[in-house]
Amino acid sequence: VASASTITHGKIPARAGCACFAMMFVDTKGAEQSSCLINARVAVMSDVCSSPNQDAPMSVARTLKAFLAAGVLACAVGVASAQLPESPFRNVDATTLPLDRNVWTLHFAYMTPKIAIIETPDQGKKTVWYMPYFVYNKTGSPRNIVPEFELVTKDPDSDIMSSLDEAQPSVVDAIRKIEDPDGKLNYLTSVSISKIKIPVAKPDTYPQSQAIHGIAVWLDVPAKANPNNFSVYITGLSDGLAKKEVEDPAKGETKIIVSRKTLRLDFKRPVGSAINKTDDIKINDNNGLGAETWLYRESSTSIKKKAAAK
Repeated sequence: VASASTITHGKIPARAGCACFAMMFVDTKGAEQSSCLINARVAVMSDVCSSPNQDAPMSVARTLKAFLAAGVLACAVGVASAQLPESPFRNVDATTLPLDRNVWTLHFAYMTPKIAIIETPDQGKKTVWYMPYFVYNKTGSPRNIVPEFELVTKDPDSDIMSSLDEAQPSVVDAIRKIEDPDGKLNYLTSVSISKIKIPVAKPDTYPQSQAIHGIAVWLDVPAKANPNNFSVYITGLSDGLAKKEVEDPAKGETKIIVSRKTLRLDFKRPVGSAINKTDDIKINDNNGLGAETWLYRESSTSIKKKAAAK
């Protein structure tokens, strides 16, 4: 697999194979709509990928081949998250991945998504799903971010559907009245957050005291699906970027696959939840493997044609 492709991060090449890992769990039913077709969680023994030429058990090699062929360019690392003291937020530390090279990553904390009926300006009362969160910066420099939140359903035997965060100010205002009636947290939309710099957090301080708070909102989840299992993919928390080139000599072309460092959060709802309740949604810890995962997820592809011989 490695000989057929080249992986780069900016100008720095990286090894394509990751044979040095302790455990891989693959769920082919939980296909990711806009990236790879394999969901993988890896407990990494070392944060440096070993050479793909090293000997490995055949079962591992076959799994790895499928893993890379699906477009996942790095080992996905489960994160040890924790509930912040006296807070409804779950903290997710910034984690280094094998493909990271001179990459910065912000820390993130979130509440379990909630469901509410909100008055919208053009559609009247509407059932919305939303997730309060905050980011804080321990990278050493102020950072500009453009956060994107994609909710992807993952129920077996059902069509996979995707919903993007819709930052409608009037909807966010209504949610603020629920979550922050005193205005102490100053919840922002994803668009508003993209217009400011995330300041550097001072050492040894409580994370939330120097954080920037936001709300991700999905307006069309009930209209598209009534999912029992879903993930939220968050990009923009890091500048991690990887490019993979796969040559196809028969067609005389090269496929260029660009992946971004992404945080995946996994959730579940009770089976048969036809009536949306505010606290329906729960953390899905994947039978002890964890609910939060950092990974590089495919974001775009392009084709480069080989120049015709003169």
